Amino acid sequence: MRRIELVAALLVLTGCASCPGTQSRRPAPREIARMDVRQEPVCTRRPIETSLDTEPLTPIRREHPRIGRLRGKGSLSIGTPVRGFVVDGMELPLRGNHHKVMKEQAGRGTNHAIDDLVKAIQKAAGDVARRHSGSILPVGNLSRGGGGQIRWSISHRSGRDADFGFYLVDSGGRQVFQESMVHIDRDGKASVAGVDARFDPARNWLLVKSLITNRKISVQWIFMADHLKKRLLEHARARREPAELVALASDAIAQPRGRSHDDHIHLRIYCPRDDLLEGCIDIGSDRPWYSPPGPELDARYRELARLSRSRDPGTRRDAVAALGHFGDRRAVGIAARLLSDPAVEVVRAAAGAIDWLGVGGVESSVAAAVMNPATPDDVAMVLLRSLTPSLKMNQKSPKVKKIVARLLSCGRRLEFDNGVFKVTLDVGQELLAGGFQLPEVTAAPAEAGARQTGGAHN
Repeated sequence: MRRIELVAALLVLTGCASCPGTQSRRPAPREIARMDVRQEPVCTRRPIETSLDTEPLTPIRREHPRIGRLRGKGSLSIGTPVRGFVVDGMELPLRGNHHKVMKEQAGRGTNHAIDDLVKAIQKAAGDVARRHSGSILPVGNLSRGGGGQIRWSISHRSGRDADFGFYLVDSGGRQVFQESMVHIDRDGKASVAGVDARFDPARNWLLVKSLITNRKISVQWIFMADHLKKRLLEHARARREPAELVALASDAIAQPRGRSHDDHIHLRIYCPRDDLLEGCIDIGSDRPWYSPPGPELDARYRELARLSRSRDPGTRRDAVAALGHFGDRRAVGIAARLLSDPAVEVVRAAAGAIDWLGVGGVESSVAAAVMNPATPDDVAMVLLRSLTPSLKMNQKSPKVKKIVARLLSCGRRLEFDNGVFKVTLDVGQELLAGGFQLPEVTAAPAEAGARQTGGAHN
């Protein structure tokens, strides 16, 4: 497993798992059997660049092609909240007129999100301050620049999640601003740096009200503890807020299973329309107000599929890359076909699409690309990483046994040098180290396998 993890780390310049004094910063997305330490790849370490996990987190530039007439515009949330990233996101200032990122989170670099969410936060904070002058919304984690994994949460990866501290007040009704999240007990009381404070239903209600009535976003969840939700809704009813609005808030607010959320609010919004066209995926329970994607999604898929057959290699490259992020399993066959494209840039994009979508159903094509000496080594590494779990899962299948036999006998060695360190591994040894047994079928000669993989890439 460590060698495959190392390959994943290579692609984001995060360090070398097998070099002394360093460690892999980004685990591979799939579990693979551990390898024998005696068969570690050759790893030559050079001076390490600043780690992507050093606080504040380094923003990651994400690539996503802007292609086609139906393409999404603005910032884009790609993937799900737990497996995704952000393209052209927006940074929420650490301090604004009506909000402030708490000290505990301010140094993390997690104040980024899609523009829809950032603007909604600023609007909500302003709505509260207009009714309660001087109010400052305590903000926690959003996402890192470019999205992706953060160690403080399993979500917050695609720019559609945000954490807030609650509005708290003292005995005189003045806001008590917390610089870190504080727990609020069942009586609504809290202690902030030795100061007695209490949950303020008035300000917190205005915050929730602004978010659920903002037509530029669609709230999926507002997570908070049940006892705080009760206080909030009692306040809304006492103020004779419209029954429909109170019911909407009651549906939107929930205490998630396993975590009380008595120290912060966790907001998650649905994918904006533009983002859906590029691969944003909503997960979890559909709320009563959820509006499912319309026929425009299928039209977008058909447009990208058509562009993937363009005579222009740049268009084919961008189309298959966008299809990979789009997340439609029908695109796997298109990506597999383009692994034998004469343009290496198209092959590289197709490999990335398969790594994102998974290899189910196209194992033979992926294996052929791995064995093809014209496939660049770094691309073959990505494909091998994507292929191995699928082969492992189905290794008793006669078809898979034949694929494994060809890979074991192909004799291909892969090298990758990202300017920081260099890795060399043997495809067959990698499979054996991953726990594959030599199949009983006769392995195809390496040169025969090479002839079946197609011509060279330009």
